[in-house]
This record gives sequence, structure tokens and C-alpha cells, in this order.
Amino acid sequence: MRFFKNLFNRPARSCFAEGTYSLPIGNGVSSNRINVNIFRHNGITSYTDEGGGLHVFACLVDSDGRVNIYQDFRGIVTSKTVFEGAVTNDAHNSPVIAVDGRGRIHCIIPFHNRKAIYMVSKEGLEDAYCRQSLPFSDSFSLTYPELYCLPGGDLVMTVRNGKSGNGDIHIAKFNCEKGRWTAIPHPIISGSGICSPYIQCCTDSKGRFHISWCWRDTSDVATNHDIMYIRSTDRSLESFTNSLGEQCSLPVTPDLSPIIQEIPTGSMLINQTTMCTDDDDVPYISSYWREGDVIQYHILKLDGATWKKYTLPIRRTDFVDSGVGTRRLPIARPFVFCYEDKLYLLIRDNERKDRLCLVTMNKEDPAEGFELKYLSKMGMGTYEPVADPTTMKKDHKVRMLTGVTEYSTDNREIDISKGQFYILTFDPDGI
Repeated sequence: MRFFKNLFNRPARSCFAEGTYSLPIGNGVSSNRINVNIFRHNGITSYTDEGGGLHVFACLVDSDGRVNIYQDFRGIVTSKTVFEGAVTNDAHNSPVIAVDGRGRIHCIIPFHNRKAIYMVSKEGLEDAYCRQSLPFSDSFSLTYPELYCLPGGDLVMTVRNGKSGNGDIHIAKFNCEKGRWTAIPHPIISGSGICSPYIQCCTDSKGRFHISWCWRDTSDVATNHDIMYIRSTDRSLESFTNSLGEQCSLPVTPDLSPIIQEIPTGSMLINQTTMCTDDDDVPYISSYWREGDVIQYHILKLDGATWKKYTLPIRRTDFVDSGVGTRRLPIARPFVFCYEDKLYLLIRDNERKDRLCLVTMNKEDPAEGFELKYLSKMGMGTYEPVADPTTMKKDHKVRMLTGVTEYSTDNREIDISKGQFYILTFDPDGI
């Protein structure tokens, strides 16, 4: 285990805005998005011990293929290499982490459209990890593993089996008390061999699991279309309903899609639907797509049984996103979170010199009177937000995994192999 302390205990003021604190943790791959992929749920997470101490964990892949987990506890950083042999030249191979109710750290290291490695720490906050089997078939062609925490300490794992344009979503639940996973024996969402769902999820105070997604018809990103939504009836994840409370037949398929926002193919809808719930368990979804001749960020909010769309007039330009593989995009996919009466969006846009931005909104009407502030003084390259907003309820601060990254379309090599990454901490009301 490596151990060091930020001796100067000061932010990198040349990089980030006043009112933020940046703690350097280590070097990681910067030549693609493997460390700052929007699908990294989670790239950074936290755990509160029995004494009330807040432990923040971040996961990085370095240029030698080592997967390192860093712990920040009261400004002292420790790190542990939990796996060696990650494939670093494919941004789909982003590892994800979560901490269960007993403090065990779970880490999944995927290998695009193939397998995944699953590592778990010992009881408590020990730094010894052991390899375990995933709760899915070894025959799965696995991509996009994600981990979510339920109230009480249980976990949910989601994975895609298949490939772009032809995939299914599977779910498993971890019982913290028993220390074991149970997989639902059928897909929750199935592309039926004709398309693939791209999901994002969140949980609410009742332990219900909310899922939103778009369909993609082929491997071409331009065939993304429509946004769908379902939620579990309870924390068992055995049954799901649509926005009207009507029971869904599982798996949900394209011919029975619970569409909440119609978006035609060719609209430059990105394959991501970041989401959150507020204190009243109302879900919010954000993505970007073209309306008219400008690509804008949009917010979807469930109001009773009806979804309302709010368009943020932040951008002025259009762009074309078409083709297969990893694309180099002028804007980042957004990250949405909520706290009390406010809704927040983290973005990065080349119209704003690729600086990291925080958009603050009134959750009752997100498009009315929003405010945009910069979190970085410099451009972040092609960075996408990787954040842990759950600490807002602990000390009213957000933690992010940040670092300047750059990449070219389809992961072609460029002359940046490694860079410094930080845990960026800020109070959204103090920027």
C-alpha cells in the first residue's frame, strides 16, 4: 500500500476556480477517456464510518495497466493497486467502484465486449482484495458495468450483454448482510437483436431503482433515438412500472418502449441519460440533442405522470456526430444531481474553451433563471464529469475525479500517455 500526504494542503489555483479545493492523488491514462468516462458509476465514491468519518475513494488506470484505488481521509491519501493488466487503449474499459454498507470496496474492471474482472476488499476498510466471480454467465459479451448503492448498504450491478446495436441489460443485487450477489435470471431491457439500450440509473429514498435509456439501432452513434424510463416497484428489483405506474412486462423491448421523449435518429442524441432523484423521489434526466439548428442540453422532469422538457439555452452551435467507435466530441455528456430545492448540471463545452462548468437551476423550472459558473480556469481537453454528489448530504460538498484528458476518434494514439488527476471538492453555493 502506498501512503503519502498533501504536505502543502493547498489547491492548484492555476487549474481550478476560487472556492474549490483540488487534492492531487496520482497519475493516470490521459490519452483517452478511460478514467473520465461518463458511464463510470462510480469512478469516485464515498463511505461514512461508524465514527462519522468520511472516506472518499477514487479509481484510476495508469499507463502500465494498473488499476489503483485511492482513499482520501481527512487530506491523507493512501492507494492500493488492486489489478494489473487493464487494457488502456480502449475507453470502454473504465473500472467502477462502490462501497457496501459494511465498508467493503467492490471494483469491476471490464474488457470491452468480453469479460470483466471483479475484485472485493476484506471486511471493513482493509486494503487486501480478492478476486471473485461475477453473478452473470461466463458467456456474456460484457460492457458498461455500473454499481449503485441502495439505502441500507446493499448494491445493484448493471451490465450490457451484447454489442452496440444489439444488446441486453442485466441486473444483479448484492445482499450486504449475506455478502452475496443474486442475478435476475432474465434481461431487464432487451434490444431483441435489432438495437441496444444505453442506460443510466439512480436510486431513491425508498430504495427503488430508476432506469432511463435511449435506443441505438446500429453501431453508428447517429442512430440513437428516443428516451425511455422505468422504475422498480420496490428494492427487490423484481418488478418495474412505467411513468403511469403501469406494470412492465420484462424484458422491456423496442416494440413496447415506455417512451417519455421522442427524439428521431439523426438528432445527435448522445448515448447517455444521466439521472437523479430529489428528496421527494422525483426523477430528473439530462442529455443533449439537436432541436432546430443547435445542439443543446435538456432536462426532463417527471411531474405527476407527465414528463416535462426544459431546454437550457447555453449553446449557440451545431455539430455532427456520426460513425462507429469512440468519438471525439466538442462537448461532454452531462452529469445531473439534486440537493434540496436546486438542480445542478456539470458540463464541459468547447464554446467555453473546454472549461469545466457548473449550471445551477431551480428544480421547479430548470430553464428559468439558471446560473453557469466555471469550476476550472483552464481547458480540460475532452474531459467528462465523474462525480460523487452523495457527499452533499454529509458536508454540503461535491467530490469529483478530475484531470485534463485528450483523445482522438476511435482511440488513435496521441502524445499524452499520463497526467495528474485530482479529487476536486467544492460547495456549489460557494463558487
